[in-house]
Amino acid sequence: MWKCPNGCNIEHVLVCGGNPFGDKEDPNLYFQMTLGGKYTNLMFDGTVGVPTECYDHADRGCCNEPNCPDCNAECIQQKK
Repeated sequence: MWKCPNGCNIEHVLVCGGNPFGDKEDPNLYFQMTLGGKYTNLMFDGTVGVPTECYDHADRGCCNEPNCPDCNAECIQQKK
């Protein structure tokens, strides 16, 4: 289970899906992951429609993630 190190009361975390559209001017896209680690089809803002390429990029773990959606801190795993 993921949690915010700053104590934010969160229901999901954000992971980096890279830049699936190849536009160097656009930032990476972030999408929601459950606290249990399951990818969702929800973008960072809750809209539906994460591009498939985002899941592939997220598997590479190139960023400090997952992040807290409230304060943007790098989340930590809590032991069960």
